[in-house]
Amino acid sequence: MGSVKDVLAGLPSASKRNGSSGDVMANPDYLRKSQALITEALQKGFDILQLESGDIVVTGTKTIVTQYGWDEKKGKMVKVVAKGKKKRDEDDDL
Repeated sequence: MGSVKDVLAGLPSASKRNGSSGDVMANPDYLRKSQALITEALQKGFDILQLESGDIVVTGTKTIVTQYGWDEKKGKMVKVVAKGKKKRDEDDDL
């Protein structure tokens, strides 16, 4: 995965995408919609980068939690199945 600088360098500018050269930050529709998007992303724990062009970059990491328990009969660690979830295949065992 490239650096943030590499990712940003690969993005087309807003004026090239939209065919406009106006100041998007002065657009009331942009301000309302971008504020809603930013607020939602922040509530979900994402990092936000708002560029001068008006582009918004959202980054985050998904945390996965897996619980293992000792199976006395099998003599090994196995995934613990949470209530309401179906049992996983034997391939998931360690």
